[in-house]
Amino acid sequence: MKKLITITICAVMALTFTACFNGKPEAKDDPQKQINHVEIPNPWVDCENIADAEKLAGFTATLPKTIPEGYTQKSIEAVKDNTVQIIYENGENKIVFRQAKGNDDISGDYNEYKENNTLTVGNLTVIVKGNGGKVNLATWVSGEFSFAISVNPGGKGLDNRAIIDMISSMDTNNA
Repeated sequence: MKKLITITICAVMALTFTACFNGKPEAKDDPQKQINHVEIPNPWVDCENIADAEKLAGFTATLPKTIPEGYTQKSIEAVKDNTVQIIYENGENKIVFRQAKGNDDISGDYNEYKENNTLTVGNLTVIVKGNGGKVNLATWVSGEFSFAISVNPGGKGLDNRAIIDMISSMDTNNA
């Protein structure tokens, strides 16, 4: 009787293993099993200097002359016939300045902020967003161009004064 129970248990285990591993292995060459990954090409082109970025974007950029203390320019990029972007860094902190043709929000910052305000800087109306009294995002339109200053999106921003100083240092009346 013990032999019959042992043989029955072994048979059940063998059938269980067979059932669990009965699926045929996926063929890597099977086109129905392959997932097509389509990537959108990166539109940003690294530029050696601002003149190259302006030439690629198709306009003369209006840049801030005042940058908060400790920040240095790390890169200049452009999107053909559209946008100039300058990235400034101070350790792990980052400021991204953008200018583009048109009047859309060009910031690329889609975070939700608790504080949404409007500042008047000269004759400009600037929308500022942030948390805890700090500004993470400033956007405005001047002439035929949109501008954005994004500071550590979702992280620690800058004081209003630093943002106002950056914007005030620009000659946006000629933009």
